[in-house]
Amino acid sequence: MSSKATEDGTGSTSVERRIDAAIKVDRWELREDTLPVGSQVLVSETLFSLGNGLVGVRGHSEETQVGQNVHERHHAPTRSQRAYNNSRRGGDILPDKGRKRSPASVGGKDWHHSHEHGDRNGGSSANSPCGLRGVYFSGFYEQRPLMHPHSFSVGISTKEGYRLRTPDAFCVDAFLSGEHISAAQGTTQCHTRRLDLRTGELHRRFVWFSNQQHREITIESRRFVSAARKNISAMHYKMSVRNAHNTDVRLISRTLLSAVEYDVEAMFTQSNIQDSMSVVLVRTRNSCRHLAIASVETCTSRSYSAGAQRFPSMDTSSTTQGAVSSDPAFMTSPSGAGPSSSVSPSSPAVVSPTTLTPSSRTTEWGTEASYTSCISDGVIIELVKIIGHFGDEDATTEELLDVATHQTREVAALGYEELLAEHCYAMSTFWDTADVRVEPKADVQGAFRFNILQTYMSTSGDPYYCFPTRGLTGDMLLGVQQWDVDALIVPFLSHACPKKARALLEFRIRTLNEAKDIAADMSLPRGALYPYRTVTGERNPTPYCGAFLFVNAVVVYALREYVTATSDTSILVQGGADLIFTTALVWLQWGTWEKGLFHLRSVSGPDTYNDVADNNFFTNLMAQMHLQWAVQLAVMLRQENPEMWCGIMQRAQMTENDIIAMDQAATKMVLPFDGTYRIHPMDQSFMRKKRWGLTSLKDGAGGPLMSLYHPTVVYRHQVCCIPDVLLAIMLAPDRFSLDEAKADFTFYEAVTASDAALRLAIFSVVAAQLRLPNKAMRYFHDALFVDIDNLIGNSGGGLHCTAAAGSWSSMAVGICGLRVAQGVLHFNPMLSEEMDEFEFHARHRGCLVRVLVTQRLVTYTLVSAPESVTDLMLVHAGANRITLRLNHPETVRLFREVRVFDFDCVVFELDSVVKDIEDVHYQAWTQTLEEHFHQHGFSDFSMTKELYLAYLRHVKPFYGLNEIFKKYNHPPPLTGEVDDTAESNTLYGLCHRKLQLFRSYATTHGMPMREGVLQLISLLRQYGIAVGCVSGSKNARWVVNETTKGSSIFDSFLEGKEGESLGLRWRPEMDYFEACAHRMDAATNRAVVVMDGIDGFSKKALERFRMVIDVSPVPEETTLAIPRVLAKNLGDITMETLNEYTVRGRVVNHLREM
Repeated sequence: MSSKATEDGTGSTSVERRIDAAIKVDRWELREDTLPVGSQVLVSETLFSLGNGLVGVRGHSEETQVGQNVHERHHAPTRSQRAYNNSRRGGDILPDKGRKRSPASVGGKDWHHSHEHGDRNGGSSANSPCGLRGVYFSGFYEQRPLMHPHSFSVGISTKEGYRLRTPDAFCVDAFLSGEHISAAQGTTQCHTRRLDLRTGELHRRFVWFSNQQHREITIESRRFVSAARKNISAMHYKMSVRNAHNTDVRLISRTLLSAVEYDVEAMFTQSNIQDSMSVVLVRTRNSCRHLAIASVETCTSRSYSAGAQRFPSMDTSSTTQGAVSSDPAFMTSPSGAGPSSSVSPSSPAVVSPTTLTPSSRTTEWGTEASYTSCISDGVIIELVKIIGHFGDEDATTEELLDVATHQTREVAALGYEELLAEHCYAMSTFWDTADVRVEPKADVQGAFRFNILQTYMSTSGDPYYCFPTRGLTGDMLLGVQQWDVDALIVPFLSHACPKKARALLEFRIRTLNEAKDIAADMSLPRGALYPYRTVTGERNPTPYCGAFLFVNAVVVYALREYVTATSDTSILVQGGADLIFTTALVWLQWGTWEKGLFHLRSVSGPDTYNDVADNNFFTNLMAQMHLQWAVQLAVMLRQENPEMWCGIMQRAQMTENDIIAMDQAATKMVLPFDGTYRIHPMDQSFMRKKRWGLTSLKDGAGGPLMSLYHPTVVYRHQVCCIPDVLLAIMLAPDRFSLDEAKADFTFYEAVTASDAALRLAIFSVVAAQLRLPNKAMRYFHDALFVDIDNLIGNSGGGLHCTAAAGSWSSMAVGICGLRVAQGVLHFNPMLSEEMDEFEFHARHRGCLVRVLVTQRLVTYTLVSAPESVTDLMLVHAGANRITLRLNHPETVRLFREVRVFDFDCVVFELDSVVKDIEDVHYQAWTQTLEEHFHQHGFSDFSMTKELYLAYLRHVKPFYGLNEIFKKYNHPPPLTGEVDDTAESNTLYGLCHRKLQLFRSYATTHGMPMREGVLQLISLLRQYGIAVGCVSGSKNARWVVNETTKGSSIFDSFLEGKEGESLGLRWRPEMDYFEACAHRMDAATNRAVVVMDGIDGFSKKALERFRMVIDVSPVPEETTLAIPRVLAKNLGDITMETLNEYTVRGRVVNHLREM
């Protein structure tokens, strides 16, 4: 892959895959045309995995090592030989009885090191000729107790759960005159694997030449895991030969035992002249999970005359040459799913098929059915195998065997093609809304569909099962679910497949009691704490020590995203609300108050390269959002459903005081900010760490840092694996101004290692939000191909499913600008040079919207909506409000009309944004000073408006207070310390008391915005004018957050605390306004300022700007050398007004009143 771009991401870029890439990608298929070798074996098996969320099958070949050992040599291998083969293959044979193996050795590696940034070979030998045979069932896991040889054990995991590989029924060995047909011997003339992305059906063609017999054998197989019948999988296997006449052939179909962590409770076979059936029932030793694998198979021999087609080949032209429509509603018949399976039996060139009688038996390897016949040129032997996986921990052995036998045989009667037709119909329904169409590059289009398909095939839609972070595609992480499933996969599925998204959330709701137990273990008497890793809802051991409280907030974030997209509030009634409030209680118990601020001490974020620290930015921000939603939901439930609200409070052991405490904690949550670098540090101590000095930090040549250095070495450096702060920007873009996001992106791009696949989607989304199209596309391309090209180096252990879902976020949230602000759906799409158009679907309030972006136009179509919704309003490019009606497309220009103005930005003074803020200041000072004077014997003191205006408005408070005390002969209090409490009788104490009263008044009575300010800001954004805000108050950021409810409406914001650290001056100087303009890349003389009165500011300083808009009700009578407009309502100002009074060179010496 090559990539060229300028540092700021605005230069030209070229992102291409290598021409010689092992895996070829087309619009609707993934293809491999050569036999993989070395570590590529594992990667290929991962990429060609199939599944439906309940059953997963790696893309391994049908031939087994057992067939080579047993039937070619005519005897079973010795124990030592089996152990050797087992270690090389990852364990695909029946173990010796009585022999136990630790789960740490599953797959041949220590699984604790095979985490997201771990073993780069995916947990199995890179030189394994057979790869890693793996079939998985979501409910089939084992648990083992953990022994802790330490004095501390409270709150530590006492057991770990891990997924097991199940017995493998996708095994077929073919023998020609006793010679095993396998890539391990003979000559492989052709090997092709093709995954049909439309249907999720895997095709394989294997042409093999016998060096001993000089005969050519062709094997073609197809298989799929049904999306319509969750327990069912099917395989279709065909074999033909060249240069052979009446040669003995033997097919052996097996169900192969694969691990030692379970016991075989029953195993039997049953056959007649038509078919064979086998059932294997196994049970895990500790978790007592039962699983029955049943298979029904038939084998036939067909003869063709000399003039007939000898063997139907795997025709890939339908997908590779663009013959198939790109419309996802492609299914009109089963034949549309893939290549033809055979010549019609009614053809005169075909002799009626002959059914081969099976010979079935059980062996130490499992079960097998053997078919013997003679084969010649023009003869095809076909094997159809229907496989059922059935698990139930509560059923008896007899019940489970009966269900497995009955249902599998019933389904097998339908045949492969009819089952495939059902499956294809289910897949077409999914693609109708989940497909993302990208033009013109076929490989980008195919990679996108591959990621979407694999995410879908790993999601069961059953609330009783977790979502393995690596899907059902490999052994890495051994089937645990982590926080990133809630952060990325649930939001994606909320738009693409809401039913499956709801199931993942219901799993969290169902395991709320386990989360309560974890909280109790952490000495939290109330609340619930979700685990960092889990299989069953219980805590699984983590690779490093940490306090992963952020998982609670991420789960609630996923729940909110689902409700926002689908408008399905029933999930709140059915346990979701309990989850929100119960988990919110953890923040109140963990957090501490200091200097009037709420701190979260000793917590961890998602980044594993940073240890436990105070005030992790991601954790604190997500906790703030969690608490805010909890408070909003409490207000709604209290008014609309008081009975439900009382039940929630009782179950959560919560009181109304807790809601008040949640509101206060959210309002005063510490969000670290470094004034020197103007960035958000990862935590409170991050900026005091050393920068990493290695030049190989970005290229990843040396492997994951945790595998090269002791964790404490990594912890004491400024280095990230997952950039927490950028992840926060990705999930909550409205909480950051443009200049903050830019500074954070620049800083963390330099200190983030290349170990984690998830970082690619994060960087892509944030770069797109910052309008850096080339960087966004470079990261987007890498996110698409992270597994296909094995960019991280460990795709052989399983797919990065969250990174796959993240590629959808890169497109929808990043490139298309999808977000929801104040309950309104927003899009802000862009196109790079490499992209002609793209199309996808998004959901909001239960409505389905199709978005089509072309080079010049964007078309929005409301495809479906609930009956209660007649129209849907959305905002395009931050300004154009569009009302959609059902099936009535609305088209707008992609880019805003570009007009040239004589100003580049508008800087608002905070008092010009917030209405009546001076009245709130006056009331707070009045109560503060009157209480103080009265307590000290000055009972007749009364604070007047004149006193406030003379000594406290626009005056530094210490000076003004001393002047008031002097005026009334009151002994001035001591200055005190900056951390004095509000009860202290010092100047600092009085200021803190006034601040508390100010915030209390503002919270109680609200902080409304001035008339027309939002309208003016929206107008400015429509024309690409940057908008900033300044204030000399150190409380300004809180005021803005309170007024806008956390939404960032400014591109740049500068308050008193940061201004002091930069040495800026307030009245009479205009330093704050100048600095804010410069941050938005605007010169002072091209900036318009909006102020609530110009009194107190230097006339000379004001005249350095392009124009002044004065919103004061009593404006000062003075003349400026620049235009000055008086505006009672900012909404009356138009771009024509601004353009008229900012024309370059024009001097206006009079006022204009709007």
